[in-house]
Amino acid sequence: MSETQGKALFNPFVDEAKWDLSTLTYEAWLDLIFQHPVRVEEETNWYWEDEWEYKISDNQIVFGYLSKLFFDSRILVERYRDEQLEQGFWFLLGPAGFSDVFWDQNIDRERRTAAIRSQAILFKELFAEHPLDTSVNMWWDLFENGYYCDHQPVDDDDAAIQEAILWTLGDILGMPEWHCVGSALHGLNHLHHPRVPEFIDYFLATKQGLDEEWIAYALLCREGKAL
Repeated sequence: MSETQGKALFNPFVDEAKWDLSTLTYEAWLDLIFQHPVRVEEETNWYWEDEWEYKISDNQIVFGYLSKLFFDSRILVERYRDEQLEQGFWFLLGPAGFSDVFWDQNIDRERRTAAIRSQAILFKELFAEHPLDTSVNMWWDLFENGYYCDHQPVDDDDAAIQEAILWTLGDILGMPEWHCVGSALHGLNHLHHPRVPEFIDYFLATKQGLDEEWIAYALLCREGKAL
C-alpha cells in the first residue's frame, strides 16, 4: 500500500451536511469518491448514508473533474486500492453520483461529447489492466440509465449524445480484453441506437476467438434483450 493509500479518510461532511462539491479541489473530489474503507457485501454503501448528502452549485466544475479523470485515470492506481476503485466507480455514475452533468445543456455540447468519447481512454488505460469486480461490466448500464437511452432523440443534443456513446462503445468493442468487450456489448444492449445491430454484426464478423456463449450474448445485445 502506498503512502497515499494509507492516509486518513478524507471526509468533508464532518462539520457540514450537504457539502458543496463545487468548492472541492480535484484531489479532494477524488478522495470523496474513492478514499473509503471497503464495505462487505451486506453493508450499506457509504454514499447512501444521510451524512453524505451534498449539493453542486456549479456543474461546470464537477464536469471538468469527471473529464479530467476520464482522460488521465492512471492517478487512481497510485492513490487507491482496486477495492476502493470498485466502490467509487459504482458511486460515480450511479443514482447518488454525477452522471446528470452530462445531460446539462448549459455545458457546451462539444465538451460533453468529448468527455463521453474519452471514456474509451479510461477503459484502455485503467480498466484493461484493472478489471475490478462488477463496476466495469455495469459502467455503461449506470451511465446510460442517467440518460434514459431507451428513448428516441427528442432534439439535436439528444442525438449528439447518443452518437458519442455509440462510437465510444465501438472503440471499446475493438479492445482485446474480454471484460472490456463484455462491458461494451452490455452498453450497446441498452443504447437503442438504430445502428447498434450494424456495430454488433461487424463485431461478430471480425472478432477472433468468439465461442458459442459470446456469440449468443452478442446476439441478445443486438436485439436489446440482454439483462
